[in-house]
Amino acid sequence: MTSIPPSRRDVLKGAAALAAVSAVPHRARAQGGAMAGRARIDSVLRQATDAREVPGVVAMAATDKGVL
Repeated sequence: MTSIPPSRRDVLKGAAALAAVSAVPHRARAQGGAMAGRARIDSVLRQATDAREVPGVVAMAATDKGVL
């Protein structure tokens, strides 16, 4: 069975979903946990660009309390 590489849209939708899920506030999670979530998002996006599945990803998200 041959696998079809995911489209750029599929990768971006997955990255957006991952970012949305990790952005949900968890009161019990410490600041270190939030940093780990950001590191996971960065890792997923970096792997997608390194594998040339997407040409590049540039994003920033912020709330009134600061940059995510």
